[in-house]
Amino acid sequence: PCLQMKPQINYLKFYKKYRCKIGDLYPSEKAILTQVDLRKKSILDVGCACGGFYKIFKKIAGDVDYSGMDVSPELIGWAKRRFPQIADHFRVNSGTRFPFKDKKFDIVFCTSVQAHCLQYGKLLRECWRVSKESLIFDFRFSLKDKTTDLAGADADMPYIVLNINDMFDLIKSLDGLKELKMDSYKIQPNRNHLKENGILKDHAVYCGLLLLKR
Repeated sequence: PCLQMKPQINYLKFYKKYRCKIGDLYPSEKAILTQVDLRKKSILDVGCACGGFYKIFKKIAGDVDYSGMDVSPELIGWAKRRFPQIADHFRVNSGTRFPFKDKKFDIVFCTSVQAHCLQYGKLLRECWRVSKESLIFDFRFSLKDKTTDLAGADADMPYIVLNINDMFDLIKSLDGLKELKMDSYKIQPNRNHLKENGILKDHAVYCGLLLLKR
């Protein structure tokens, strides 16, 4: 599977409270979302957690046809209870194979997933396959080091940082890509369960939010 996440109540508590309001958006998300017309569009949120971005997209665009997927049955269960009017739009999925036809959704939105997905290449290609117009996708990447998993053996999930060249090689492999925009910034990952190495010592981890258009 893309990600095997041990059920932990802290994830549920976090996503019940945060990532559901315009004020919760990161500056990169605000910058990218202003370049996408969300009105009356079908949107698939991959890694939707408790579905908070449904509220954000509705606040931005009003009428949207929102669907969400997440690897966690606990988070999806809460999303269904939180938004009963679209409960059938939420489903559990590991991220490596989506149960949708090609170009099913106008826009696919997938953030904070790649870094925790061992099969991130499959994840990216599936997100791209089912997108009709645009894919919004973020990567953790480094300018200096090779692609590596920074998580320790006792971590509940991986933390994969791509070498920047590996990242762009993966993006360039997508068929039909016509336009790419990126907003990136340096981050300092939570060091819990992360192995000390050159990437962390130099604080040389970046988050790149990409807007990929057909």
